[in-house]
Amino acid sequence: MNNELINVTPWAPLIYKIHYPGDLTSIVQKVRAEHVMTQPNIGVMSGGGKTSVLNQGKAPHGWTEMTPILEWFRPHIKEIWKQWQFQSDIELNIFKSWTNITKSDGYVEEHDHGGCHFAVSMYLEKPEGSGNIQFRNMNLPLNSNTPKQHVPNGINDYFTEVKCNTGDALIFPGWLPHKVPGNPTDKERIVFSFNVHGVSPGSPIVIGDQG
Repeated sequence: MNNELINVTPWAPLIYKIHYPGDLTSIVQKVRAEHVMTQPNIGVMSGGGKTSVLNQGKAPHGWTEMTPILEWFRPHIKEIWKQWQFQSDIELNIFKSWTNITKSDGYVEEHDHGGCHFAVSMYLEKPEGSGNIQFRNMNLPLNSNTPKQHVPNGINDYFTEVKCNTGDALIFPGWLPHKVPGNPTDKERIVFSFNVHGVSPGSPIVIGDQG
């Protein structure tokens, strides 16, 4: 008899992390150039943080420089789609993408990605000590009457931190609330984000979609 303790949780994980092995230098340069005229504190950005979310006419998933990254993402997202046992005959599309830049205590307020099936956040540049994304702990209400050991941003806190480095990408369901604390350094934390939707002939029309 095997006495090894085995995790047999039957559900797929909520958050996945993968690391892009390619060079990001040219993309980072283009993102910085795109943000020169961007106004700070738009939407969920605060403390001077900047986002290109309102500039969907030049959304980064349409950049030629992003093609290798998106092709690299494709099989990973398809594998997660399969693990979640979503319909296999559905086309996966990006309907929205943007970049965020934060430094000098700039931060991202709590939010979710609405009706998208998966959200992706990729760290194009992640200086040491610049702060990590935090996800709302969806297990906490189910675990209320227990003698929890409190560790800040740990598994028993209201928000739980996921550590990332430059080149790391997180894939998670769009409904999962998250935030990013202030970047206390003077070096830019740069993130590329996009929303993935599965589209079939019976899918509801996305508001704002002119197709």
